Amino acid sequence: MEYQLGLQMYSVKHVAEDDLVHTLKKIREIGYQSIELIGYYTYKPSMLRRMLKRLDLKVPSVHVPLRIYDEKMIEKDFGRSAKFVSETGASYIVVPWLPIREDIKEHEVIFFQQLLERLVKIAEEQKLQLVLHNFTREFVEISKEQYIMDQLIEKLSEDQLLLELDFSKIFLSGLDPKEIYHRYESRTPFLHIRTMTEGRKDCLLEDGVIDFKKLLPSLKNLDSKVMYIEQQFHKNKALEDAEKNFQYLSQLLETSKQQSSMQPSMQQSSGLYTQSFHTNTQSNR
Repeated sequence: MEYQLGLQMYSVKHVAEDDLVHTLKKIREIGYQSIELIGYYTYKPSMLRRMLKRLDLKVPSVHVPLRIYDEKMIEKDFGRSAKFVSETGASYIVVPWLPIREDIKEHEVIFFQQLLERLVKIAEEQKLQLVLHNFTREFVEISKEQYIMDQLIEKLSEDQLLLELDFSKIFLSGLDPKEIYHRYESRTPFLHIRTMTEGRKDCLLEDGVIDFKKLLPSLKNLDSKVMYIEQQFHKNKALEDAEKNFQYLSQLLETSKQQSSMQPSMQQSSGLYTQSFHTNTQSNR
Protein backbone atom coordinates (compact mmCIF):
# COMPACT_ATOMS: atom_id res chain seq x y z
CA MET A 1 0.00 0.00 0.00
CA GLU A 2 1.62 3.22 -1.17
CA TYR A 3 0.24 6.67 -0.40
CA GLN A 4 0.46 9.64 -2.77
CA LEU A 5 1.48 12.84 -0.99
CA GLY A 6 1.45 16.15 -2.79
CA LEU A 7 1.74 19.82 -1.88
CA GLN A 8 -0.86 22.44 -2.69
CA MET A 9 1.21 25.34 -4.00
CA TYR A 10 -0.70 27.92 -1.94
CA SER A 11 1.42 26.51 0.88
CA VAL A 12 4.57 28.02 -0.61
CA LYS A 13 3.03 30.79 -2.69
CA HIS A 14 5.41 33.61 -1.80
CA VAL A 15 8.66 31.65 -1.90
CA ALA A 16 7.63 30.10 -5.23
CA GLU A 17 7.02 33.56 -6.65
CA ASP A 18 10.51 34.61 -5.51
CA ASP A 19 12.38 31.53 -6.75
CA LEU A 20 10.28 28.79 -8.34
CA VAL A 21 13.15 26.49 -9.33
CA HIS A 22 14.65 26.40 -5.83
CA THR A 23 11.20 25.92 -4.29
CA LEU A 24 10.33 22.97 -6.55
CA LYS A 25 13.70 21.33 -5.93
CA LYS A 26 13.19 21.63 -2.18
CA ILE A 27 9.65 20.22 -2.44
CA ARG A 28 11.01 17.15 -4.21
CA GLU A 29 13.90 16.79 -1.75
CA ILE A 30 11.41 16.77 1.12
CA GLY A 31 9.75 13.76 -0.48
CA TYR A 32 6.63 15.13 -2.11
CA GLN A 33 5.66 13.22 -5.24
CA SER A 34 3.35 15.83 -6.76
CA ILE A 35 2.13 19.40 -6.58
CA GLU A 36 -1.16 21.11 -7.31
CA LEU A 37 -0.58 24.27 -9.28
CA ILE A 38 -2.38 27.57 -8.72
CA GLY A 39 -0.57 29.47 -11.48
CA TYR A 40 2.49 29.39 -13.74
CA TYR A 41 4.88 31.91 -12.14
CA THR A 42 5.74 33.76 -15.38
CA TYR A 43 6.65 30.46 -17.09
CA LYS A 44 4.86 29.07 -20.11
CA PRO A 45 2.91 25.95 -19.07
CA SER A 46 4.92 23.81 -21.50
CA MET A 47 8.21 25.06 -19.97
CA LEU A 48 6.90 24.35 -16.49
CA ARG A 49 5.98 20.85 -17.61
CA ARG A 50 9.54 20.15 -18.76
CA MET A 51 10.98 21.57 -15.54
CA LEU A 52 8.75 19.38 -13.38
CA LYS A 53 9.59 16.31 -15.44
CA ARG A 54 13.30 16.89 -14.81
CA LEU A 55 12.58 17.15 -11.08
CA ASP A 56 10.36 14.04 -11.13
CA LEU A 57 7.38 15.99 -9.78
CA LYS A 58 3.90 15.15 -11.05
CA VAL A 59 1.10 17.67 -11.62
CA PRO A 60 -2.17 15.74 -11.49
CA SER A 61 -4.36 18.84 -11.14
CA VAL A 62 -4.43 22.62 -11.48
CA HIS A 63 -6.68 25.15 -9.75
CA VAL A 64 -8.40 27.57 -12.14
CA PRO A 65 -10.58 30.33 -10.61
CA LEU A 66 -13.70 31.32 -12.53
CA ARG A 67 -14.51 34.86 -13.63
CA ILE A 68 -17.84 34.21 -12.03
CA TYR A 69 -18.98 37.82 -11.91
CA ASP A 70 -18.53 38.31 -15.64
CA GLU A 71 -21.03 35.89 -17.18
CA LYS A 72 -20.07 36.79 -20.74
CA MET A 73 -16.44 35.84 -20.11
CA ILE A 74 -16.75 32.83 -17.79
CA GLU A 75 -16.68 30.14 -20.46
CA LYS A 76 -14.26 31.87 -22.83
CA ASP A 77 -11.82 32.51 -20.00
CA PHE A 78 -12.21 28.96 -18.69
CA GLY A 79 -11.55 27.56 -22.15
CA ARG A 80 -8.29 29.50 -22.38
CA SER A 81 -7.31 28.30 -18.90
CA ALA A 82 -8.15 24.69 -19.79
CA LYS A 83 -5.74 24.87 -22.72
CA PHE A 84 -2.96 26.04 -20.38
CA VAL A 85 -3.76 23.26 -17.91
CA SER A 86 -3.53 20.68 -20.70
CA GLU A 87 -0.08 22.02 -21.65
CA THR A 88 1.21 21.35 -18.11
CA GLY A 89 0.46 17.65 -18.56
CA ALA A 90 -2.22 17.68 -15.85
CA SER A 91 -5.34 15.56 -16.32
CA TYR A 92 -7.69 17.43 -14.00
CA ILE A 93 -8.85 21.04 -13.91
CA VAL A 94 -10.17 22.17 -10.52
CA VAL A 95 -12.75 24.88 -9.86
CA PRO A 96 -11.55 26.20 -6.45
CA TRP A 97 -14.86 27.68 -5.34
CA LEU A 98 -18.36 28.76 -6.27
CA PRO A 99 -19.85 31.93 -4.72
CA ILE A 100 -22.65 30.17 -2.86
CA ARG A 101 -24.63 32.59 -0.72
CA GLU A 102 -25.81 31.59 2.74
CA ASP A 103 -29.44 32.04 1.68
CA ILE A 104 -28.98 30.66 -1.83
CA LYS A 105 -32.14 30.51 -3.95
CA GLU A 106 -33.27 27.69 -6.19
CA HIS A 107 -32.59 29.63 -9.39
CA GLU A 108 -28.98 30.20 -8.24
CA VAL A 109 -28.48 26.48 -7.68
CA ILE A 110 -29.84 25.84 -11.18
CA PHE A 111 -27.41 28.43 -12.59
CA PHE A 112 -24.46 26.64 -10.95
CA GLN A 113 -25.73 23.25 -12.14
CA GLN A 114 -25.93 24.47 -15.73
CA LEU A 115 -22.58 26.25 -15.47
CA LEU A 116 -20.87 23.06 -14.28
CA GLU A 117 -22.43 21.15 -17.17
CA ARG A 118 -20.96 23.65 -19.64
CA LEU A 119 -17.56 23.60 -17.94
CA VAL A 120 -17.49 19.81 -18.19
CA LYS A 121 -17.78 20.08 -21.97
CA ILE A 122 -15.03 22.70 -22.16
CA ALA A 123 -12.74 20.53 -20.03
CA GLU A 124 -13.47 17.49 -22.17
CA GLU A 125 -12.43 19.40 -25.29
CA GLN A 126 -8.93 19.57 -23.79
CA LYS A 127 -9.12 15.93 -22.60
CA LEU A 128 -9.38 17.09 -19.00
CA GLN A 129 -11.77 16.08 -16.24
CA LEU A 130 -13.53 18.72 -14.20
CA VAL A 131 -13.14 18.74 -10.41
CA LEU A 132 -14.98 20.88 -7.85
CA HIS A 133 -13.19 21.89 -4.65
CA ASN A 134 -15.48 22.56 -1.69
CA PHE A 135 -15.69 25.47 0.69
CA THR A 136 -18.31 25.39 3.47
CA ARG A 137 -21.65 26.37 2.01
CA GLU A 138 -21.79 23.39 -0.32
CA PHE A 139 -22.64 21.48 2.85
CA VAL A 140 -25.57 23.58 3.95
CA GLU A 141 -28.49 21.17 4.44
CA ILE A 142 -31.41 22.01 2.15
CA SER A 143 -33.58 19.07 3.18
CA LYS A 144 -33.20 16.00 5.33
CA GLU A 145 -29.89 14.34 4.49
CA GLN A 146 -29.39 16.44 1.36
CA TYR A 147 -26.81 19.20 0.94
CA ILE A 148 -26.40 21.88 -1.70
CA MET A 149 -23.49 19.77 -2.94
CA ASP A 150 -25.90 16.95 -3.78
CA GLN A 151 -27.93 19.28 -5.98
CA LEU A 152 -24.84 20.65 -7.69
CA ILE A 153 -23.61 17.24 -8.77
CA GLU A 154 -26.84 15.27 -9.21
CA LYS A 155 -27.03 15.67 -13.01
CA LEU A 156 -23.37 14.89 -13.64
CA SER A 157 -21.85 11.43 -13.48
CA GLU A 158 -18.55 10.60 -11.82
CA ASP A 159 -17.07 10.41 -15.31
CA GLN A 160 -17.97 14.07 -15.81
CA LEU A 161 -17.47 15.77 -12.44
CA LEU A 162 -15.24 14.77 -9.54
CA LEU A 163 -14.69 16.35 -6.13
CA GLU A 164 -11.71 17.57 -4.18
CA LEU A 165 -12.62 17.44 -0.50
CA ASP A 166 -11.01 19.99 1.80
CA PHE A 167 -11.09 18.65 5.38
CA SER A 168 -10.54 22.11 6.86
CA LYS A 169 -13.60 23.56 5.11
CA ILE A 170 -15.71 20.52 5.99
CA PHE A 171 -14.76 20.95 9.64
CA LEU A 172 -15.66 24.65 9.48
CA SER A 173 -19.08 23.72 8.13
CA GLY A 174 -19.72 21.87 11.40
CA LEU A 175 -19.76 18.40 9.81
CA ASP A 176 -17.78 15.24 10.38
CA PRO A 177 -14.98 14.94 7.76
CA LYS A 178 -15.18 11.14 8.04
CA GLU A 179 -18.90 11.14 7.21
CA ILE A 180 -18.50 13.50 4.25
CA TYR A 181 -15.50 11.58 2.94
CA HIS A 182 -17.38 8.29 2.91
CA ARG A 183 -20.47 9.91 1.39
CA TYR A 184 -18.51 11.17 -1.65
CA GLU A 185 -15.49 8.85 -1.62
CA SER A 186 -16.14 7.24 -4.99
CA ARG A 187 -16.22 10.69 -6.63
CA THR A 188 -13.12 12.00 -4.83
CA PRO A 189 -9.61 11.46 -6.25
CA PHE A 190 -8.09 14.43 -4.38
CA LEU A 191 -8.01 15.55 -0.76
CA HIS A 192 -6.78 18.73 0.87
CA ILE A 193 -5.15 17.75 4.14
CA ARG A 194 -5.38 20.98 6.05
CA THR A 195 -6.27 22.17 9.54
CA MET A 196 -6.45 25.32 11.65
CA THR A 197 -6.19 26.73 15.14
CA GLU A 198 -9.19 27.52 17.33
CA GLY A 199 -8.92 31.01 15.85
CA ARG A 200 -9.40 29.57 12.34
CA LYS A 201 -5.90 30.27 11.10
CA ASP A 202 -3.97 27.66 9.14
CA CYS A 203 -1.35 25.84 11.19
CA LEU A 204 0.83 22.74 11.19
CA LEU A 205 -1.17 19.52 10.85
CA GLU A 206 -0.06 18.30 14.26
CA ASP A 207 -1.19 21.51 16.00
CA GLY A 208 -4.71 21.98 14.63
CA VAL A 209 -8.25 21.21 15.74
CA ILE A 210 -8.66 18.21 13.40
CA ASP A 211 -7.38 15.02 15.03
CA PHE A 212 -5.75 13.30 12.07
CA LYS A 213 -4.51 10.48 14.31
CA LYS A 214 -8.14 9.39 14.71
CA LEU A 215 -9.46 10.51 11.34
CA LEU A 216 -7.02 8.93 8.89
CA PRO A 217 -7.28 5.29 10.07
CA SER A 218 -11.07 5.53 9.65
CA LEU A 219 -10.91 6.46 5.95
CA LYS A 220 -11.05 3.72 3.35
CA ASN A 221 -9.15 3.69 0.04
CA LEU A 222 -6.74 6.47 1.01
CA ASP A 223 -4.06 4.80 -1.09
CA SER A 224 -6.11 5.59 -4.21
CA LYS A 225 -6.20 9.34 -3.46
CA VAL A 226 -3.74 12.15 -4.00
CA MET A 227 -3.46 13.86 -0.63
CA TYR A 228 -2.40 17.48 -1.02
CA ILE A 229 -1.03 19.04 2.14
CA GLU A 230 -2.02 22.69 2.43
CA GLN A 231 -1.07 25.43 4.88
CA GLN A 232 -1.57 29.00 3.73
CA PHE A 233 -0.35 30.88 6.81
CA HIS A 234 2.92 30.23 8.62
CA LYS A 235 4.65 31.14 11.86
CA ASN A 236 7.84 29.62 10.48
CA LYS A 237 9.27 29.55 6.99
CA ALA A 238 6.87 28.03 4.45
CA LEU A 239 9.23 25.29 3.26
CA GLU A 240 10.09 24.34 6.83
CA ASP A 241 6.39 23.91 7.57
CA ALA A 242 5.94 21.94 4.34
CA GLU A 243 8.66 19.54 5.52
CA LYS A 244 7.20 19.19 9.02
CA ASN A 245 3.75 18.50 7.60
CA PHE A 246 5.13 15.92 5.17
CA GLN A 247 6.99 14.08 7.93
CA TYR A 248 3.97 14.19 10.25
CA LEU A 249 1.50 12.91 7.67
CA SER A 250 3.91 10.24 6.41
CA GLN A 251 4.35 8.93 9.94
CA LEU A 252 0.59 8.87 10.58
CA LEU A 253 -0.08 7.02 7.35
CA GLU A 254 2.63 4.47 8.08
CA THR A 255 1.15 3.86 11.54
CA SER A 256 -2.32 3.57 10.00
CA LYS A 257 -1.02 1.03 7.48
CA GLN A 258 0.49 -1.07 10.27
CA GLN A 259 -2.74 -0.92 12.27
CA SER A 260 -4.70 -1.95 9.20
CA SER A 261 -2.53 -5.03 8.68
CA MET A 262 -3.15 -6.03 12.31
CA GLN A 263 -6.90 -5.37 12.20
CA PRO A 264 -8.17 -8.90 11.37
CA SER A 265 -6.47 -10.44 14.40
CA MET A 266 -7.60 -7.55 16.60
CA GLN A 267 -11.20 -8.02 15.50
CA GLN A 268 -11.10 -11.72 16.33
CA SER A 269 -9.83 -11.08 19.82
CA SER A 270 -11.69 -7.94 20.82
CA GLY A 271 -14.50 -7.33 18.34
CA LEU A 272 -14.82 -4.61 15.72
CA TYR A 273 -13.33 -1.32 16.84
CA THR A 274 -14.91 1.82 15.50
CA GLN A 275 -13.79 5.39 15.90
CA SER A 276 -15.89 8.49 16.11
CA PHE A 277 -14.94 11.99 15.15
CA HIS A 278 -16.74 14.90 16.80
CA THR A 279 -16.86 18.44 15.53
CA ASN A 280 -18.52 21.37 17.22
CA THR A 281 -17.39 24.30 15.12
CA GLN A 282 -20.02 26.16 13.13
CA SER A 283 -19.15 28.27 10.12
CA ASN A 284 -20.29 31.81 9.45
CA ARG A 285 -19.24 31.47 5.85
